[in-house]
Amino acid sequence: MPSLSKTIENIKDTVRCLTCDNSALDTLRPRLRVGTTTNFVDEPISRALKQKMYKTLEACAVDWVICPEDGAAIMAMLNAGIIDAVLTKVEDAVLLTMSSKSLRVCGMFDGTRASWHLFVPKKSQADEAASSPWPRKITKIGVPEQISASMIVCLMQDWDLFGWLRDPPEIVVMRTLLEGLREMNQKGNLQALLWDASSGELQSIKSVCAEIMQPIVAPWRTHVFVCTRETVFAKSAAIRSFFHFSNQLVQDMRSEEERPLLEDYVVNHYGLSRNEAKLWVDSAPMICQPDVDSLTISKPLEYLRRLAVVATRKEETQMALRLATGVRVLEMPFPERSQVIQARNAEASEQEHSAASAAAGSGHQQHLANAQQQQQQQQQQQQQQQQQQHQYADAGVGADAGQLSLDGGDASVSPSSSSSYSSSSIPLDGQLEETNDARPTPQELLAGALPNPGTAATSSTQLSPPNRSALEGG
Repeated sequence: MPSLSKTIENIKDTVRCLTCDNSALDTLRPRLRVGTTTNFVDEPISRALKQKMYKTLEACAVDWVICPEDGAAIMAMLNAGIIDAVLTKVEDAVLLTMSSKSLRVCGMFDGTRASWHLFVPKKSQADEAASSPWPRKITKIGVPEQISASMIVCLMQDWDLFGWLRDPPEIVVMRTLLEGLREMNQKGNLQALLWDASSGELQSIKSVCAEIMQPIVAPWRTHVFVCTRETVFAKSAAIRSFFHFSNQLVQDMRSEEERPLLEDYVVNHYGLSRNEAKLWVDSAPMICQPDVDSLTISKPLEYLRRLAVVATRKEETQMALRLATGVRVLEMPFPERSQVIQARNAEASEQEHSAASAAAGSGHQQHLANAQQQQQQQQQQQQQQQQQQHQYADAGVGADAGQLSLDGGDASVSPSSSSSYSSSSIPLDGQLEETNDARPTPQELLAGALPNPGTAATSSTQLSPPNRSALEGG
């Protein structure tokens, strides 16, 4: 009888757990093991998995599996059933699905997009004197080791930047940023360097290089979810519930109450500044979708084929055949070249602005100097006129004989003064030559009243066209 009563109690406890206790759902819910890396690019999904935020998801029990940054290891973990789905970057997902026929793309995630900066050596003094425009022809470009950098070069080639559609550049892989700067600035083996520099690195790079265009961001999504065919058939509903619940978690993380916690997390774990953390929370989309857009599955595959990373035969690399059952393809247009605005680097623009301001300032000062010189010449002219009038009065010549009109600053001899001076009947008796030497003729007065032609010509060449016309008009 004791054994029978114990059995009845066990049955009652089991019924009570199945009907009232929520802890029984942990064993009845399907298990979904999601793998991510510990890098910043997988945030905030990695944080939600690490801190067990999915424990309230009733559709499935989500477990976190840390994955290494090795495509072969991830593929082995998927095929062995250690993980059900893995969050991986687009370029790595293409390589995974092309390497194994059992892997499928079951969704996408738009996370942190890298900004790629294009640097060139700073202009030399000879180039600045010749005002040679940037960019010059770029035949060799340095990129980091990740394959995404070479894909950005292919994207720039499709936009026909720097004439690369006809003459594509040679891509040289650099192990470190310091090596790339040394090869470009000191050795001259590279004409440009493409790098996903952080805000701290950007300030240091701009001190030795020039950025010649705005940063480029890849137009496709950053991540996709990859799983096996068995997982698609057995847990497709759990995967969609995981996507929907992840979007709700992201909204909660961005709320006013949870936002400081998310910023503190990325600052403490990844060394970001407070401003970088705020910018990341505001700008990153952080959206999971059970569908995939056409640009995300077509362009990375095309660029990897162009780089000879995957098979060259098109029938062997159809990404649409690697999509999971039920995943739709959303049409997304390819961005045109007009959306990429080329610009001179900020330092060159500041130098040009300073040079233009200095030229404008020097032109304005020259204009003031010429105006002051003209005013002095007019004062000297008036003094000479008064002296000549006194001389004419002492010699018995009327003041009208040498009268000058100074209206508006222009000096001219009236016809009556010329005729009076030429028809003068004053007896000189051999003093004509001496008198002519002592008295300037009207032509000499006119020449003395106007500015020196050589000086006027020299001044006009130093003025800008607006100042020159003003000088000629005045």
